[in-house]
Amino acid sequence: MIFFNKDIVSKIELPSLDFSLEIENYGIIRFFENEITHVYICVRIKNSKEWKSECMLKYQYNNGKFIYTNIYLSPIYKVRTDINYDYRYDTKMNLESIYQFISPDKCGYCESSYTDIMCIKIFGDGKPRSDIYRWPDPNGKEFTDYVKKCIEKKIIKNTDNYMCDYFNREGSTYLMVGRDRRSSKKNFGGKLVAPVGYRRI
Repeated sequence: MIFFNKDIVSKIELPSLDFSLEIENYGIIRFFENEITHVYICVRIKNSKEWKSECMLKYQYNNGKFIYTNIYLSPIYKVRTDINYDYRYDTKMNLESIYQFISPDKCGYCESSYTDIMCIKIFGDGKPRSDIYRWPDPNGKEFTDYVKKCIEKKIIKNTDNYMCDYFNREGSTYLMVGRDRRSSKKNFGGKLVAPVGYRRI
């Protein structure tokens, strides 16, 4: 398992919102074509009656800079529901998309042989669709080059353990930071198991 470098806190910009945020030491690092493209930081909301306490901030990574682009928020439901929604806002808190989590055995898009697929119907831009997240190896995988690159960029702490939990989507590889699927589970529809904070990203 890999962990964020403590110095990352001083490098990222926290958005100015109607509620305060506290950085957690876990999230996701996204790679595309062997390059770091985005870093996702989980944060805790401290004083909101509207949103759940955990949310995620998305940053574009460019030449050592973290450029804030989005926040993902989950509403607090007044009544119990089996359907989970997330709302993605831009830097000015304009709503961009709404995501609905659906159990893979109910979505109609998944192959039954895949047990750890997150399928999400996306509502936004007038184009509903589903995304498929594949978890190829439940035991994780060694990503020596990726981890060394993250250490070199001082995004994560120095380590000689290159084993990471990960998932794939549309050519991108997402490395989990600070948590794995076994230590951080969230049920969607009673069937799907996925880490807290993982949504259409």
